[in-house]
Amino acid sequence: MTAFRKVLLADPVMVSHSLLYYEAALSSAGFEETHFTIAAATLNEADQSRAMEFCASRKNSTLRLLNVDPGPCGGRLECWRGFGRSMHAIERLLQNESFDLLAYVSLDHLLLNFARPGFPGRFPAHARIGTSGTLFRDNGLRPPVSQNIKGRLRNWMDFVILRRALANPALRQAAFLDHWCADRARQVFNSQKPAYGVDPVFALPCDPAAARAQFGLKRDDFAVLLFGVLSDRKGIVESLAMLRAAPLPADKTVIIVAGPAVPQISERLQAELDQMKRQYRVVRHDRFLQQSEMPLYFAAADCVVCIYRDFSGSSSVLLHSAIYGKPAVVSPGGAMEDAVRRYQFGEVAGIDAPAEGAKAIARIAALTASEREALARRARTYAEIMDAHRYMSQFV
Repeated sequence: MTAFRKVLLADPVMVSHSLLYYEAALSSAGFEETHFTIAAATLNEADQSRAMEFCASRKNSTLRLLNVDPGPCGGRLECWRGFGRSMHAIERLLQNESFDLLAYVSLDHLLLNFARPGFPGRFPAHARIGTSGTLFRDNGLRPPVSQNIKGRLRNWMDFVILRRALANPALRQAAFLDHWCADRARQVFNSQKPAYGVDPVFALPCDPAAARAQFGLKRDDFAVLLFGVLSDRKGIVESLAMLRAAPLPADKTVIIVAGPAVPQISERLQAELDQMKRQYRVVRHDRFLQQSEMPLYFAAADCVVCIYRDFSGSSSVLLHSAIYGKPAVVSPGGAMEDAVRRYQFGEVAGIDAPAEGAKAIARIAALTASEREALARRARTYAEIMDAHRYMSQFV
């Protein structure tokens, strides 16, 4: 049984996926007798209500709303400032109450504070609990590959910040979602052993045959899924163009596009879908989909496309495709590529290489039944290490 009776789970800026991380922390193996105090800064009244409702429904949690305004948190500098304001509020909480463990939901924009000279003087309570505490993050740290001088300078500065932060004794342990980042962290500071992080996901059962029947899919149809909030960052328009260029059988290919589109791409997306409908059957569900609805889409699909723009983090879309043993085509340069290449359950293609992406999708469509089953086993192996019940347990 864990020695951590009281845990402070700090969320500097509550985002759409925060409740999933809270649930994973509270249900982690070995923390059954732990009481969690969730300290969160919210951006709006809706998030505040969601956090209050979450904690009110669970006996082992208490909510402390941080009386700070994180700000817009759009660019990197804005995020550093907003997260820093929250960190100061968490410092005051640590000074007034005692906890056995401090765990941050997100660490990336806090690293600058840990790297600053004189950290123990600025954050004495963090420094004290850091000797027995833990901090972790929910996204990969690897920056996008950059060819220009400004980008290379930024990447070099990120490396310097990471090196100084890991040298801080208050940062006892950190988790990184891709092995590349964890290996880099060990190279930076060898006496620490950063864990390979868990991006939590709860696996919900769903019968593939029944799911496919709901979409009207035949046994030999090839269903491609594009899922989530559709935006330029998700590369949705370019991905659809790749699918139109891929040598797929017109009478057996079904394109499922699920999720709301941001206004900035609505017209371009609709124009691309109109062209797509002349070639393949298209299923379009234009609305926000709840967590409980996700299994139906992933269980029905044969391939999931996650070719994002300048993206280095992880993705719940990739995690859900892995749960149901489905191959994925992902963008290069980050945690998604790391997962797909390490566990060999998909293809990697850049958004700026449409011919490469079209060929990757065609290779997945051409897999034999035995090849597809072997790939499914490898995908599920990846999903198992991301089981939400391991979220906090990775640090015990």
